[in-house]
Amino acid sequence: MKNFIYLATFFCLSSFMSAQIFELEKKPNWTKYKSIIKSKPYQNGNGWKYIYDLNDGTIDKLKTYYGTELRAEYELTFDKNQNLERLNNISNLENQFVEYNLKYNDLGLKIEDKETKYFYDNANRLTKSFSKEFEESKGKKGWSEKYFYNDLGDLIRLEKTTFIKDKSQVDIENYIYDDCKNTIQINRSSMPERVYPIVIIGGELKNEVDFYEYEYNEDCIWTKKYKQIDGVKKLIWERELVEL
Repeated sequence: MKNFIYLATFFCLSSFMSAQIFELEKKPNWTKYKSIIKSKPYQNGNGWKYIYDLNDGTIDKLKTYYGTELRAEYELTFDKNQNLERLNNISNLENQFVEYNLKYNDLGLKIEDKETKYFYDNANRLTKSFSKEFEESKGKKGWSEKYFYNDLGDLIRLEKTTFIKDKSQVDIENYIYDDCKNTIQINRSSMPERVYPIVIIGGELKNEVDFYEYEYNEDCIWTKKYKQIDGVKKLIWERELVEL
């Protein structure tokens, strides 16, 4: 029973975490660094901490801690476009893994994985994605997303439609960036209108408008991330960057 619970937890976490912590912002100077230590300072060392080992600017291994206790250790495999291909949990002898079964077009762009299909414009920018459930139900179940960009190629708008019990929920996010291409403001709207803030299990509250600030090193990589909470600027993440 213990092994079954652990295995189920691993697959649930890996599905959630692949979108949350297995990504780095696109920066050419990641190749200068061998590791990153990311933590929530307000938890006084008792919360989650992530230690990334990098190989040529890409995440190679990840250790997750809760306080001082090692909870999991992963090996990651990415394709040339930084899409996660394989997630291998090496925390125990059972060596569980998730294979994402990626498919590509002639340009090497990801067009399909286990659960999702992806579509691009002539500039190779992702413009649409949807779940296979959405496709199979002809738009009556699952979810779909549309992506919009400015002239600089920055994602400025995301429209997500989710179908629950045959009823659609549309959530829209508009993004504003600083000079280092990190999000400093998110404006949200929805149809039908939601009540904000939205509580995300294991994540941040989503307010109708969220504001962020950063402290950077010389490579325009953030070392501290702040969020305005109840009108007060609060430090929510810290990163220690270890050079080669």
